[in-house]
Amino acid sequence: MLEDGRHFGSIRSVDIEAGTLRFDLAYFLTGEAANEAAAERGDEVPVPNDVYIVNDNPKLRTLPISADLVVWVIDWKRHCCHLVRGEVAPFLAAFESHHRPWDARYQGRQAPYWITVRDGVVVRIEVQYLP
Repeated sequence: MLEDGRHFGSIRSVDIEAGTLRFDLAYFLTGEAANEAAAERGDEVPVPNDVYIVNDNPKLRTLPISADLVVWVIDWKRHCCHLVRGEVAPFLAAFESHHRPWDARYQGRQAPYWITVRDGVVVRIEVQYLP
């Protein structure tokens, strides 16, 4: 379970029939926080592209998906690199395959995401652009 709010991490899998997803919580750091975390771990400082992701906890959380889920994705072919409203069914179906083309609208488990949880349910998912 995750507290209500917006959380960064990876969606490891989706169970469409059960209406759930498995989420791996991580921390998306920028600026000085990113450099401090990288230095603590012996990684390059300053961090490339001012972004550093920390994922020290292997715990996966299974969360219900709202019937009114809203997804935001990157349409690499028409609107790079801004978020556009996506379609829920193909977004969820993308998690059934392991490799998607780099410019696919629905990246499945290859992309990092921000999820918004309300009353214990995932109501919004946004892909995180990484340069």
